[in-house]
Amino acid sequence: MDAKELKFRKKLGAKIQEMRQKRNLTQTDLSALLGFKDYQSLARIENGRVTTSIYNIYIISLALECTIQDLFEDI
Repeated sequence: MDAKELKFRKKLGAKIQEMRQKRNLTQTDLSALLGFKDYQSLARIENGRVTTSIYNIYIISLALECTIQDLFEDI
């Protein structure tokens, strides 16, 4: 993994976290809405430790009631 990818993953994760917090959702709350088995999967996405699929980004946007474009804004 190169530095650009890591920077991108961290920015995307931070944006997801920001939007989750604006909706007063915990990681556990959002993870349940997404159908993740536990909050740690979401925590790894928010911390930029994993690359997630476009499908996960899509369901995250639905759960957060935003567009995919909103998640990528300012990245």
